[in-house]
Amino acid sequence: MNISTRPMTADEAIELHTETGARYEIVEGEPSEMAPAGGEHGGTEVRVASRLDRFVEDHPIGRVFAGEVLCRLKSDPDTARAADVAFMRTERLPNGRLPVGPVEGAPDLVVEIISPSDSAIEVQEKIAQWLEGGAVVVWTLYLRRRSVMIWRVTGASPELREDAEVDAEPVLPGFRCRARDLFIE
Repeated sequence: MNISTRPMTADEAIELHTETGARYEIVEGEPSEMAPAGGEHGGTEVRVASRLDRFVEDHPIGRVFAGEVLCRLKSDPDTARAADVAFMRTERLPNGRLPVGPVEGAPDLVVEIISPSDSAIEVQEKIAQWLEGGAVVVWTLYLRRRSVMIWRVTGASPELREDAEVDAEPVLPGFRCRARDLFIE
């Protein structure tokens, strides 16, 4: 598949990945190639996903997924963002299962692991798109500062570090951990 001048869809981005290995997010039909994640980023994804998955195993209300899963936030033209880690309630998934292709809609909880190369403007734009697309909670994890911010439609938390408590209310009632527990050593 060649990238043309017409708007790209989320399905085409996944098809292109299958053919070439390149990964894309799409904003208003415009593809943006994603760089591969580094080791620290990937390890943090596993750490966060495993903490959330353990909680969801004990409270089976949805599914946790990770690995830059493409989620279609808007159609015609598509805006599709890739979640580092996410959770979606079962009733929002087709037949209670994760789809083979892009996830339709924003997950209930989105976790964005912020790399040093991510600009503040890009991060803010992505948070706004997740929330406008229907996400209830967005966590941003800052690798260098080892800190977390929690975003909701009502605003952001203060920066959370070390022993500060991170929650996912109201998406995962009862989930709590320390900010430091979300990062690899």
